[in-house]
Amino acid sequence: MIEDFIANFLLGFSPAGEGKVGIWILQKKYIGLTYSFIACLLGNLMIFPVFHKIIKLSNMFFLKNKIYRKFAIYLSLRARKKVGPVIKKHGIIGLFIFVAIPLPFTGSYLGTVASFVFGLNYKKSLIAISLGIIISLVLMLILYPHIKPYFT
Repeated sequence: MIEDFIANFLLGFSPAGEGKVGIWILQKKYIGLTYSFIACLLGNLMIFPVFHKIIKLSNMFFLKNKIYRKFAIYLSLRARKKVGPVIKKHGIIGLFIFVAIPLPFTGSYLGTVASFVFGLNYKKSLIAISLGIIISLVLMLILYPHIKPYFT
């Protein structure tokens, strides 16, 4: 049981799963919807503080590296393109809305990059992204019975 919970937590933390996918994958066979939701939520809530710190430290040490700089510029441009108009128009509320939409590539990783790129306040970004994650996962729970037949 604990191994399944940890696996779901890690899937919620991974860029591939981000909780939205993790809820559906492991709950069916292993730990049930409630525990799957909790594990994915906890994993997803860890993304912003950990990934924000990684971005900060990586930029401090590796920005002089040509390959890293190209990758960092690519991520920054992608974040500006996808999230930029929403954040420019609505600010921190726009970040929340972006993360709360339960679609691929609108989650906490890109939200964290956008928060960093636009220089948004850390605490406000943490709250906005956390609330967005909760709303997104609750929406996935609501949609689950309607989408479940397509995954069986």
